[in-house]
Amino acid sequence: MRSKASYFSISIPLIRENLRRLWAIPAIAFLVYFLSGVFPILMSYRNIDRMASYIEMSLHNLQPFYMGAHLLIPVFTAVVLFRYLQSPGSVAVMHSLPFDRSKLFNSNFLSGLLLSCGPVILNGLLLFAVSKPAMRTFGYAPDGSSAEAAVNVFTYGEIGNWMLTSLLIIVVLYSVAVFTAIVTGNSTVHLLVSYFFIFLIPILYAVFHVYFQQYLYGFDLSGDWVDVGLSISPYTSVLQGAGYFNIYEILFYLFTIVLMVVAAVVLYHKRKLERATDSLTFTFLKPVLSYIIAFLGMTLLGFYFRVLGEGDFYMYMGFAAGTIIFFIIGQMIVQKTIRIFNLKGLRNFLIYSVIAVIFLVGLNVDATGFERRVPDPGKVESAEFRSGFPSSFYEYMPYVDDRTGLKDEANIRALTEFHRSILENRERFTSPSGNQYMSSVRMAYDTGFPFRINRNYTIDYRFYAASPELKQIFESEEYKNARSLHNLGAQTFDRILVYSDEYRDAMPEIRNPQAVAELVAAIDKDLHLMTFEEFVSLRHKYARAELSYTIEGKTMNAVIQIPLSAVNTIQWLNAHGYFFGVTADMVEGINVFRANDMDSYYGWEKEMAMRETQDIAYPSSRTPILTVTDKDQIQLILDRYDSIQIDYDEAYFIEITYQPVILQGGLVGPQVLTGYLNDGLDFLD
Repeated sequence: MRSKASYFSISIPLIRENLRRLWAIPAIAFLVYFLSGVFPILMSYRNIDRMASYIEMSLHNLQPFYMGAHLLIPVFTAVVLFRYLQSPGSVAVMHSLPFDRSKLFNSNFLSGLLLSCGPVILNGLLLFAVSKPAMRTFGYAPDGSSAEAAVNVFTYGEIGNWMLTSLLIIVVLYSVAVFTAIVTGNSTVHLLVSYFFIFLIPILYAVFHVYFQQYLYGFDLSGDWVDVGLSISPYTSVLQGAGYFNIYEILFYLFTIVLMVVAAVVLYHKRKLERATDSLTFTFLKPVLSYIIAFLGMTLLGFYFRVLGEGDFYMYMGFAAGTIIFFIIGQMIVQKTIRIFNLKGLRNFLIYSVIAVIFLVGLNVDATGFERRVPDPGKVESAEFRSGFPSSFYEYMPYVDDRTGLKDEANIRALTEFHRSILENRERFTSPSGNQYMSSVRMAYDTGFPFRINRNYTIDYRFYAASPELKQIFESEEYKNARSLHNLGAQTFDRILVYSDEYRDAMPEIRNPQAVAELVAAIDKDLHLMTFEEFVSLRHKYARAELSYTIEGKTMNAVIQIPLSAVNTIQWLNAHGYFFGVTADMVEGINVFRANDMDSYYGWEKEMAMRETQDIAYPSSRTPILTVTDKDQIQLILDRYDSIQIDYDEAYFIEITYQPVILQGGLVGPQVLTGYLNDGLDFLD
């Protein structure tokens, strides 16, 4: 029982002596927190609202002085407190005192907690004492609405949350630094290795993801991976700007603290006192640290060489060079000598080389099956699909991606089949045969596990537009209802501003409630009648409608595109005297050029800049391969030209010179619209 109890015993006199001896550390920390937090608030106390942004930044731990103190104070405290372990004389004296190692460790560890956490607690109590409403006014509310919103950022809850997050950051960093004190025998090495260990896991996490993105087809670095990587350390987690830790993060950080303390206690009892002044006091850590240094160096030179040489051969040469150079550097650091060229060093080098080769070969052959893995649709609870290709219906709708979760069994099955079809056509996308318009598609599956299955692929437009699986999804009621204007959660539709790319002296603004309701109904009807082919079409748009609506007293905006296929919307606009688009009667002529004539293209860019600055249209200095003036042929082009190129080698670039309709009087010269004919010119014969 005595042995067990000793693990939790402390020495009050030793703690008191540590606090007396190191009082300057908490004093300096207190001043940093006070002068950068409480003091500015007191100076502006009468007009505290003007400090609201600063208060919010500080309480979310985004203020540089707070973050600097969080990073420096706990590590410096651990270095000073456990400095006795780094000198043969002091370590002998401390361990000759009339108490065992457990009491010595516990007392010093607790002393460090008091020294590093005390300033945060005191400043938190001061913030509680001076707290009063500090209203931050947003020109645009935090949720993206256009209505102004005032939020109190100086509440007891915000202060308490700041204390919790700050203490977690400090204790995690302190526990890592204490663990480092046990495994190092030199104060300088202790300081440097502490910061190395603090950021090691997030760095390794990021490095592995660089490899995964390079080697694993479909790996999505834009999913939850970045957030998870930042969340590994509480210090980097606050950089996400949320201002708080969720329950899973808190439990993980508490587990980290316990793990570091237990490991430190176990190793402290095994540490040999004569190892003081050694770089590392445990031999098993020497090859591990040298391997990590070699791995990071290998990665650095490998990807650096790849950028310089633009090829995999250079990357592997960089891997080889980085392995040799940084393994030698790592060995010199951990051995504290340049005499590392021996059989033991060679053996460690060969071991690391084998591990590195297995790692790279495993990624190349997809040993884990990551690239081939497609979820079983029966095990998918919900899924999301996002495309980088433009939609012919909506241009900007707030939170539309939050409402597009697929739960219908047929849609989930279609998405997994589309996923499978991408893998079956991988060669088409990784080695495209032509200069194609390509963009990314992202899929995310919820299967009941904490992390979603995320994939990101770059595919060409023609494959995307011809997918029968996407046709099933896009034409489903579930998918269209998620984008319905009636499912925006709007309490009222306030106004609709209609405009187009063609020149107009005025943009009609529809405010009559009945007219707005009728136009919204027409737009929504066209959405539900829209086929997949119309939904993904690149055809030029008839017009755009900017819809303003109200949710819980806040004004939101959405921009909806009106394609030529939106017959109900166009009929409503025309019936109420709103005409858009260009007709053949307005067109003077259409010049057709080869779109891949880059020299001419730059000349065209210069011309367009002149037109914008001088507000008139000049005839093109380029020589067209064809000029169309026949009204019937002009109408054929107007009915089918696209706004984006599909094949950069085969598409034709067009300039449509037209005389715009004048809505409010005045004279204007000919204007120019541009577009592309992606299907060739045969339709003009």
